[in-house]
Amino acid sequence: MESMPTERIVEGGVPYQHEGGTPLVLLPRREVERRVGLSRTTIYQRMAAGTFPAAVHDIDSATVWWLEHEITGWIRARVEARDRARMQAPP
Repeated sequence: MESMPTERIVEGGVPYQHEGGTPLVLLPRREVERRVGLSRTTIYQRMAAGTFPAAVHDIDSATVWWLEHEITGWIRARVEARDRARMQAPP
């Protein structure tokens, strides 16, 4: 299955760089759902609870995106929490 196209934030003809030098890439909601395996409802519930990255809203079109590096960081944090729990579990 092909992933949906992502959109790069471009400023002056070059991708806008995040503080760490990483180009900012916007992911549409369906791609975020695919990557994290959560439904739209669950994503919005977790956003409201502050446990999922906030969306970037386009006021003109009512479109929402998420920053790829934030979604990747959220996934990494889930993996790290799993690994810590495994290391702390009694044998």
